[in-house]
Amino acid sequence: MIEWILDIAPREGMQFALGGVQSLKLEVDRLQLPLLVRIWAQSSRDGLYYDSGELTGPARHVVAAVVLANRAAQLDDVAASRFFQVLEQSAAQNEVALRREMEPEDAVKRSADLKRFIKYYDRAVEVRIVPRGEAEENFSLDAVGAAASAGFAAASGRWELRLAVDDIDPVMTLAFGPDQTKSLTLALSLPLANLARGDLKRFFAIANSLSAALNGIWTDCAARPIDAGGAMQIAEKIASQAKLMSAGGVTPASERAKLLFSH
Repeated sequence: MIEWILDIAPREGMQFALGGVQSLKLEVDRLQLPLLVRIWAQSSRDGLYYDSGELTGPARHVVAAVVLANRAAQLDDVAASRFFQVLEQSAAQNEVALRREMEPEDAVKRSADLKRFIKYYDRAVEVRIVPRGEAEENFSLDAVGAAASAGFAAASGRWELRLAVDDIDPVMTLAFGPDQTKSLTLALSLPLANLARGDLKRFFAIANSLSAALNGIWTDCAARPIDAGGAMQIAEKIASQAKLMSAGGVTPASERAKLLFSH
């Protein structure tokens, strides 16, 4: 229930031409929705479902799904109406009805509920890395870039770390702090962190590694050093948050979490 799914099945003995599926994809792309839209088509040749861009022949079933909400946006009345109309026109061209599990107004209501869920659980653990020694010392961009190159990828205004090939958004980010080059902020996204995979241990290990490479120390955001006891407290709070989020229907780092907590 995190996506609004609509589907079209031609009448018995009929099928979608390849061009018809591609045309539908173009029309959906033209909407420029701020939410992820995925379109699959069932091949008439082998009965398997393919992403619309990978289809090589006619199809006998088309499914379109839009994520109802994410970190950046939520489905509103206008977007829902436009998305519905595009699919409805495609169905009409095939002289069949558009099937859906929710009406547009219900999808919009559901998106509002999901947006509240996202806002509540969209949290991060942050540590601050500061130069060891005099307060006026700064981190150079080149030195930080070199230290971050082991795992992080450069992005706009920060460095990002993804831990799986299907990660939409980064699990960890590194950026200069509020006092610019005098500090760095390393953040772990809680909805995207997989504790069983050891993401928190890796987070602390990266904080240590970056501090050593840059001749710095790492603290909490109030400049208090984090000792072993502090790290255990952080781990306990994160585990409690993950358990609560899972009880709400979304397990951290799952496919559902990656769709909801994306930009």
